[in-house]
Amino acid sequence: MFGEIEDLSHAGSFNQQNHSIGPTLFWKPGEKEEEGDEEEAKGDKDNDKASGPSEMQLSFNIGLQFGVTDATSDTALKFQGSLSF
Repeated sequence: MFGEIEDLSHAGSFNQQNHSIGPTLFWKPGEKEEEGDEEEAKGDKDNDKASGPSEMQLSFNIGLQFGVTDATSDTALKFQGSLSF
């Protein structure tokens, strides 16, 4: 779900605000599924972070959004990418 209120002190009615909702797919390239017990894997992962430099992580999401209010377009394709380091 996405939403936008330009001025919180004068938000106006709900129908004058931009709000949309829809399905989104998330993808993190290079991320592998962990095998074994989830807590054991989490402990190993925490130890790896402390022993070396942090790795860069790339992630993407794409979704089809449908307008909920009159001020929002009927449909929109949303794309977002992020790089963490």
